[in-house]
Amino acid sequence: MIKKILPLICFFALFIVLTKSAFASGFNLNSIGALDVSGKQSSHWWYVGRQPNLVGEAAAGSTVSVSVDGVASSAVADSEGLWTYKHESTLENGDHEIVLENDGSTIKFTLTLGSANFTQKVLGEEITNETTLPATGGNLMTMLLIILGSGSVVAGIMVHAKNR
Repeated sequence: MIKKILPLICFFALFIVLTKSAFASGFNLNSIGALDVSGKQSSHWWYVGRQPNLVGEAAAGSTVSVSVDGVASSAVADSEGLWTYKHESTLENGDHEIVLENDGSTIKFTLTLGSANFTQKVLGEEITNETTLPATGGNLMTMLLIILGSGSVVAGIMVHAKNR
């Protein structure tokens, strides 16, 4: 019985090892500075700093080509498949075209740097760093109604229990 199962077990073990090494790490961008972008895709990212680290994943030992505004550079993935890139100098506030390439895959996006340039459209309204949110109202009245309502329910339960 063991002699019949052993080749099958060896085959599956070899299959797992080969597929794990072939598909274990994809080419990804995990973070832009402190901004976690892993699992997300966007053609435009905003970051308040002016010299963010780009951190991602690629096949161990592979080279990631990094282009910032057309100026080429590179990063090499370590034995765990992680790569890090930090631009040599501080970038100007504003938009920067970033292109990352590895083994035929490309990640391309615009990176807008600086807090003064942060603008995001949410539900058709433009929100900027100068926009104030509307004040909320009625919180005290809402809390009083909840307290009074809770008290009435408790009093009703006590009367019901007493009458039993």
